[in-house]
Amino acid sequence: MELSQREDSPLVHAAQEVLKEISARRPEVFKAHAQELYRVLETQVPSEDGNAFTGTIDALKACATFAKKFPDDIPHDRKFLQAMKHYALRGSPPATAKYAVSILLSVKEKKELYAKDLLQECIKGFSYGSRHFLTRLAAISQIMLLAARELEDEADAVADIAINKIILKIRRPAEGDEREWLDELDEECEAKLWALKILANRVRGFSDLQSVEELAKPVYQLLNKLVDNHGEISKIQSTPAPHKSRLRLQAAILLLKLSTKKTFDSLITPVAFDSLALVAQAPHFSVRSKFATKVKKYLGQERLPSRFYTIVFLLAFDPSKRLKEDTATWLRARAALLARNEKTKHQILEPILPRFLSLLAHHPDFGTSAEELADMAQYIIFYLKAVATEENLGDLYHLAQRVKNYRDAVHPEMSENLYYMSDLAQAVIRHFEDVHNWAMQAHAGKLRLPQSLYESLRDRETALEIAAKEYLPLELIEELGTLVKQSIRGKKVCTPLRKA
Repeated sequence: MELSQREDSPLVHAAQEVLKEISARRPEVFKAHAQELYRVLETQVPSEDGNAFTGTIDALKACATFAKKFPDDIPHDRKFLQAMKHYALRGSPPATAKYAVSILLSVKEKKELYAKDLLQECIKGFSYGSRHFLTRLAAISQIMLLAARELEDEADAVADIAINKIILKIRRPAEGDEREWLDELDEECEAKLWALKILANRVRGFSDLQSVEELAKPVYQLLNKLVDNHGEISKIQSTPAPHKSRLRLQAAILLLKLSTKKTFDSLITPVAFDSLALVAQAPHFSVRSKFATKVKKYLGQERLPSRFYTIVFLLAFDPSKRLKEDTATWLRARAALLARNEKTKHQILEPILPRFLSLLAHHPDFGTSAEELADMAQYIIFYLKAVATEENLGDLYHLAQRVKNYRDAVHPEMSENLYYMSDLAQAVIRHFEDVHNWAMQAHAGKLRLPQSLYESLRDRETALEIAAKEYLPLELIEELGTLVKQSIRGKKVCTPLRKA
């Protein structure tokens, strides 16, 4: 506690990190010292220019985590609550406001009063570029998350600030040769990121879909548009390149956050999900890695539906060897953990194979040439290396077979793509069995395909015709065994299917 307040100490950052970890993981240990830290925060209230002790944000984050678990232990005296209000309105960096608002609104008996008072101060006379405007945006985003239902009367004013005054304004048009990513955010981009959080947090502030569905539709439309258009929001394509990368990433992460509420997951349609998944293959490493990290984090916490595992398998072709290998290690660890759990055994990673085949069938790189299908085979191999065992290989093969018994419910005109993927998956699984010298076991019971992606064929004649047809080109069939063997044994795949 003492070291965390000493800016001249080489251990100050380590001490602050320890306090954050204790408050998050063992808040009961932190409890004896929380009052001391609250009083320290009172003495470090930011001045009018927003300057404060460099460790303030970490101290506030620790206190906010503690306050969430022990709201009755927060000081209720006027001096402390006024200090939190100052942090929320003029703290620096802007994220300071997020934690100050969390502490302030944890006072349950006065939550609505504090929320309304704080929000009115944030929106009163708001203008882009005004003093502490970024801090105000950060405060509004957290108020919307914690008290959206209580502040419906102010919803139009909040939306006007977020959309009309921030998101839709292009203050610095794109230039010719801009870098796609900048580590340091400029004010305009940071403001837009906070504005997107405001809109998403307003939806997240409600717990049931029925009361928020109409409100959520335009928010999802905006987020999906940013993901689809690679972060472009302007009709005249004038958004700066580094802004677009950040906006696409932010929109994608907010869609993930929204989906952590089961009631909201259905709002991401299969088409929107396919587009969201492609963020894992964004051109810039920072976008891919940060998005993939969030997906893995939420899946590891079991906060996302299982369909989101398909996104992780798209990293099979990541140009970063480290990201690809780290992901493969994470997937194997998850598969092992889920297999040990009797409740999840054969219910998580195995049934997502048809979802993954659907995602690949809709992938922009999908093609029916031998070379293009060889690339698709690498995705399937990456999946099998993480998921397949001698015990479940029969189930996986059966699921791959069953894909040919349906048509594409998302894009019916692309149904043939599914049949290519079905035949490819079956062939890869057979070669996978041979390489490992396994004996494929009969599948256990009836395995269903997701109805949102697959629908029944209309007549028996068509079904028989599809089942009898071999969709893979002969050139690929002849080389597939070598391709699987080389991939499994970790050798560089050198195949005549690749063009020079």
